[in-house]
Parts: sequence; structure tokens; C-alpha cells
Amino acid sequence: MSLFKPKVDPEKARQLKDVVREAWALPEEVIISVMEVECMEPNCPDLETNIILMSDGCEARLFKVYKPLAEVTSNDLVGLKEVQ
Repeated sequence: MSLFKPKVDPEKARQLKDVVREAWALPEEVIISVMEVECMEPNCPDLETNIILMSDGCEARLFKVYKPLAEVTSNDLVGLKEVQ
């Protein structure tokens, strides 16, 4: 396990935020955070993408896509369940 990994392209992160907002019809006041992290779960690929939704008065909601951020598409968001 390496402590250092390539930095995510900020343009790819912005594009994914746009895809999330459009796919889930999120209003502008919902803050979307996306990040690529090492997956620590068994039988998981090396990298996963975490999508966090935040809005005033609500707890943050976490969604995980088990692939690198640059590979996530709108199809990956269909039916995606919140991590409890």
C-alpha cells in the first residue's frame, strides 16, 4: 500500500460533480464532494470514488463507486445506494 497516489485531475472531479448533479437532479444548494480513495474493503479494487452530498440542516450522505474517479459514469449512479 502506497501512501502516495497520483493526484486526481481537478477537471475530472468537476465533471463528475456535474454528472452527479444532473443524474440525481440536485438543486444548487446541495454541496457535492467527490474524492478518490484507497479501497480498504475485501475484494475491492485498489481505488474507489466517494461521493458526499451535504446541505444545510441535514447529515452528509455518502455514496461509493468501486472504481477510480476518472472511470465513473452516469450509469454507475443509477440505483446507487447510500452507505449507512
